[in-house]
Amino acid sequence: MACKNHEVIERVELTNHETGETSLLPIDEVIINHGYERDTSLLENSELDIARINEYYIAGNSMNESSIDGLYAAGDILQYEGKVNLIAGAFQDAANAVNKAKQFIQPDANKIAMVSSHNDIFKKRNKELVKQMIR
Repeated sequence: MACKNHEVIERVELTNHETGETSLLPIDEVIINHGYERDTSLLENSELDIARINEYYIAGNSMNESSIDGLYAAGDILQYEGKVNLIAGAFQDAANAVNKAKQFIQPDANKIAMVSSHNDIFKKRNKELVKQMIR
């Protein structure tokens, strides 16, 4: 949540999705980390027979699907023909992977992802948050 001059974030709202309880946590800084360390220990220790390329990358496709039904990958760990290994490509991978996972979990879900600003539920919640910020 921003302070009255909207220049800094002073606190974040945390929600316990099991209980619905919310709380405010005061913060000094917001650090956004898009990742930079490569760690394959999860893959190496997996009991799943995930197809890999060069014993590192998850072999997949442009829809972020791996060789395991329902397992999706994104970012530097995913490799497929035509893959762009840039941060912008990783962000697209993440959006595609989440959308594919959504469709796997809920097959009747909308096949086209939408940004939160075009989602009526988010619009309503965002309006409420803005009202709280400018009090």
